[in-house]
Amino acid sequence: MGQKTMPVTLNSSTDNIYRFGYSDCCLVSLVEGGSSWSVMATANLTVRSDTGLINSPPIFAMQPVIRLKQSCSYSIKIPVIDEDGDFVKCRWATNSSGVIECGQACSGLSNSILDEENCTVTYNAMGAPGWYVVALQIEDFATRQYTNPLSSLPLQFMVYIYSFSTSCDSKPVIETNVADGSVIQIYMNITYQQTIIASSLSSIAAINTVSPLGMTKSELLTYGASNNKSYIDVTWIPTETQVGSHIFCYTAFDDNREASDQECIKLIVLNDCSSNPCENGATCNDEINGYKCTCTAGFTSTRCETDIDECASNPCHNGATCNDQVNEYNCTCAAGFTNTHCETGN
Repeated sequence: MGQKTMPVTLNSSTDNIYRFGYSDCCLVSLVEGGSSWSVMATANLTVRSDTGLINSPPIFAMQPVIRLKQSCSYSIKIPVIDEDGDFVKCRWATNSSGVIECGQACSGLSNSILDEENCTVTYNAMGAPGWYVVALQIEDFATRQYTNPLSSLPLQFMVYIYSFSTSCDSKPVIETNVADGSVIQIYMNITYQQTIIASSLSSIAAINTVSPLGMTKSELLTYGASNNKSYIDVTWIPTETQVGSHIFCYTAFDDNREASDQECIKLIVLNDCSSNPCENGATCNDEINGYKCTCTAGFTSTRCETDIDECASNPCHNGATCNDQVNEYNCTCAAGFTNTHCETGN
């Protein structure tokens, strides 16, 4: 479970608003809803008046399948990031105004409650055992008062409700030194590694991840001498195109297929030029574990902070005063001399 990117060429739009998506058939047999599905995204590519940039849509992550015990209560939190700092809301997907956002997958979970501002679905799993689908649209607004979203992105995931003989609290536990919701800064082209440990009353069968593009994970390994504790190692070398924010989530399953709570962290990929270390109009070139500044004419030093003294070579003659400037100089001639370097007597 991870991410995939695919370039798409869209027809031109007079208002810079684009809608695009996919639809198909053949979801598994659902307790509620039909087998056809659709996802629809809306993007506004107009340059924003408040930022001077095209809008950055929300970033979010969710495991594709959630297993819930029948008759237990759950709060399903969708982790969301917005790079522009916009107000983000989640709503149920609908089919209205000719925009088909979810096909026959709109019915979702009966009796569930969506907290739109916190992107959290609260649900008492009272439905019959079997498969359900949750279809949401995640939207960002310039401020809380705005009613027209800057973008609208689909999120759909499956829910499987099953009967059980254990308690609602009997489930695997994630044990890691990185707390749920942590924010970690890493650098592009530098290897990021994390160990994810999970324990259970029985034994751990899998640790599933929802990860950024290019992240790899090891096979499931036994942790120490304990038969009910296992771990995986994940490794990621973010590239230049991945500078920015990412969400990384993980969930453990035991051999009874009971699932832990999903935990997520925010990974912010920086490059060494993010702090704008180069001065005086220099170009910053990110390198592995460092950077190099290409100075504009007239400046030198590591960060191009030093103005080159063009008078150091004493270019002015006959007692003239040299006046240093950026990438040039001029000579103030003594009485009786003239020309650029005061080399000519009157």
